[in-house]
Amino acid sequence: MPFGRIARLVKASRSRDYRLAVLLAAAALAVRVVLETVAPGVASFLVLLPAVVLAGIFCGTGPAIVAAVTGTLGIVALFFHGPLLSWPLTVAQWNALLFLPACASVLWATHALRRSAAAAAGAQARLGEVFRQIPGAAAVLEAPGGRLLLRSAQSNAVLGQGERQVARSSDLGAYGGLHPDGRPFAADDYPIVRALQTGEVVSGERFLYRRPDGRMVDLEVHAGPVRDAAGAIVASVGMAFDVSERVEAERRLRASEASYRSQAERLRAAVEARDLLMQEADHRIKNSLQLVVSLLQLQMAKVAHPDARAALAAAIARVHAVAHAHRALQHSPDLRRIAVDTMLSELSGRIAALNPAVAVRCDVSARCELDAEQAIPLGLIASEVLTNALRHAYPPGATGEITLRASCDGGMLDLLIVDDGVGLPEGGPRPGLGSTVVAALARQIGADVTRQSAPGQGVTVTIRVRAPQTEAMEPAGALAGE
Repeated sequence: MPFGRIARLVKASRSRDYRLAVLLAAAALAVRVVLETVAPGVASFLVLLPAVVLAGIFCGTGPAIVAAVTGTLGIVALFFHGPLLSWPLTVAQWNALLFLPACASVLWATHALRRSAAAAAGAQARLGEVFRQIPGAAAVLEAPGGRLLLRSAQSNAVLGQGERQVARSSDLGAYGGLHPDGRPFAADDYPIVRALQTGEVVSGERFLYRRPDGRMVDLEVHAGPVRDAAGAIVASVGMAFDVSERVEAERRLRASEASYRSQAERLRAAVEARDLLMQEADHRIKNSLQLVVSLLQLQMAKVAHPDARAALAAAIARVHAVAHAHRALQHSPDLRRIAVDTMLSELSGRIAALNPAVAVRCDVSARCELDAEQAIPLGLIASEVLTNALRHAYPPGATGEITLRASCDGGMLDLLIVDDGVGLPEGGPRPGLGSTVVAALARQIGADVTRQSAPGQGVTVTIRVRAPQTEAMEPAGALAGE
C-alpha cells in the first residue's frame, strides 16, 4: 500500500478510533505477557493479530496500522533484549519477522472488506432512497417469512398506517383492504403476499381500502416476485396508488356519456317524430291542394265561356305555384328558407306544359335563398308572368322561347322573365286579375316589378326584391319544357 495512501487513511480516521486501536494493541500485549509466564515462546502474532483485525474492522485501516506498529514496538521492547537479528534466527525472531507481513495482509484484507461493505451499504442506501421516493405506497417483503425490508415514504399518506405498524406480511391482516362484497382482506389476500407465496404477478388490480380514519379510497395495486439466479423467490415487491380521483373522474365521464347518449336518443326520437309530423302535414297539404285543383278542373270542364275557362286555368296555375313553393320548403334544412333556383326550375317545368310549342328555360346563375314569406309570393308572381306570356305572347301555332334569369348581388335578388313574343300593345297591358294579383303580391314582399316591351319585340319583366343572407353556388342552368 503506498505511503501517501496510508497517510490519507490515517488522516481520515477519528481520534477516538486511534485510542480504541491503541487500547486493543495494549490489551493484546498484556495478554502476551501473561501467556509468557504460562506458555513461553507463544508466537506474538497469535495474540496481536486478532487485535489488529478488530481494530481494522471497528476502527478503520489507519487505526489498525497504528495498532500493528504499537504491538510490534511493544513486542520488541518486552521480549528482545539482544540484537534483533542474529543468525541463525530464533523462533521469537522468526515470529517477529512474520508478524509484519501477516499484519500487512490482514490490513489489506480488512481494508478491502470495509470498502466492499461501504459500497454495498451505499448501494443499499441509494436503493432505499429511490424506493422511498416512489409516489405511492411501496414495500419489499423478504422470503420466506415475509419480513418487511423496505417501505416508501408515501406509504403512510396512501394507507394511513404508521411505518412501525407492519414488520412482516402477517401484520397486513390488520389493514383495510375490502373484497367487492365488503369482506375485509386477510393477510394472504394482498397482492404483495400472493406474489411472495405463489409467484403471482399482479398488474393494475383495484380494490376498496378503508383507512384508519374511516375514509374509503380506491387503490390500484401492482406486485411481483423477485427471484434469484436459480429461480427461487427471495422477495416480493408491491406498489399501491390512490386512484380515487381517477375513479371518480371515470364515473363522472360514464355518467356524462350516459346523459349525452340519452339526450341523443331523445333528440333522435324528436327528430323522427318531427319528420313523421312533417310527412303527415306534407301529405295533407298536398292532398288539400290536389283537391282544390281537382275541383277547379271539374268546374272548368263545365264552363264553356273562354274567359271563364281562362280564369279557372289561371287559378289552377296559382295553386300549382303554391304547391311547388311548399315542396321546396319541405326540402329546406330548416323548414324556413326556400331555395329560389329549385323553386323556379320546378315551376317553369310545369308551366311549360301549357304551350308545348314554346320552350321555357330557367337560367339561375347563383343559388339564392328567401324566407318562405318572400319565396311563396315570388313564386306566385313568376307563375302569373309566365302563364300570361304563354297564353298571350304567341299566336296559335307560333314557336318561341321564354327565359327565366335570377341572380343575387349585394343582398338583392333580381328575377328577369324574358319572352320573344309579340310584345305589349301600345298603351301597355290591359288591366286584369293577373295584374292585380302581381301588384298585390309585390307590395306584400316589398318587390319592384317593371315591364319593358315594344310591339313585336317581346316583353321583359324585372322583379327586384331584397334577399338577405344569400349564398352563392354553382349555376343551376336548368332547361325545362323544350
